[in-house]
Amino acid sequence: MKSFVFSCFVILAVGPNRPHAQTPEHIRDVIYAKHAGVALTMDGDKNEWFDLQLLHKTPAKPFLLAASAPGTPIKKPSAALNELTPEEKTQGWRLLFDGKTTAGWRGYRGSEMPPKWEIIDGALTLTKSSPVGAAGAEGTGIVTVDKFANFDFRWEWKLAEGGNSGVIYFVSEDLPKPHETGLEYQLADAKLHPDGKQSPLKWSSACYGMYAPPRDLAKPQGEWNIGRITVRGKQVEHWLNGELAARFEIGSEDWQRRVQTGKWKSYPRFGIVTQGHICFQDHGHTVAFRNIRILPLSNP
Repeated sequence: MKSFVFSCFVILAVGPNRPHAQTPEHIRDVIYAKHAGVALTMDGDKNEWFDLQLLHKTPAKPFLLAASAPGTPIKKPSAALNELTPEEKTQGWRLLFDGKTTAGWRGYRGSEMPPKWEIIDGALTLTKSSPVGAAGAEGTGIVTVDKFANFDFRWEWKLAEGGNSGVIYFVSEDLPKPHETGLEYQLADAKLHPDGKQSPLKWSSACYGMYAPPRDLAKPQGEWNIGRITVRGKQVEHWLNGELAARFEIGSEDWQRRVQTGKWKSYPRFGIVTQGHICFQDHGHTVAFRNIRILPLSNP
């Protein structure tokens, strides 16, 4: 097969089963490219084909065309659902949910997974749901078998309409409820749930009752969100969908002032634990989690 090097070329893509001599109204697309700016990809699974005419050289098999500007960087391959990329594996990330089993998780203060938590379409899902607009029952949830101190924790989540849940970290099982010891990354429908309508301190990505995000950063109802929590010593950050939602220092003067003037004044163990479980909260509303992974960090 001959190979050609072109500094300038034209590609005409015309509709399926149409001869190259068809009139212009049948031309589907015209791409003019200088230098190396067009990639050609075979795909035999498509129902619609494009014929390719390249400098009057017609290939035996049709192609689909994908164009990119010269110098456009090649995207790194992304991991499949509930898998780590090779780069993440090299960096030391751990997958906390494989999309098939609940290995590594159990009920709070228990040894088994509660039956209302199921794996649905590759997501760890709480199937119990309260009516839209209802506060929901304040339950416990499920926790990681392992404990963590310094980490970068990332996951995807989707909440039922009007729902409420949370990701609670630094959880000790000494007390009846996980939020009595752990810090909560809040998940709530800011428009329909009573908490969300009450205060930004109870919006998704807030450190519940302590630090609010700058605005409602959650995606529209029914879409997956990307959450992130980083902990380095006493320095904590909450992220949502790529934006910094809250940054604070545990035990600082500002922290202590907020504790003493809010809900947490009645919880003496709140924020004291420095290594604990991660909890997905059961608050009576359907919520789903997937692509759950963590990078343990060294002490700062």
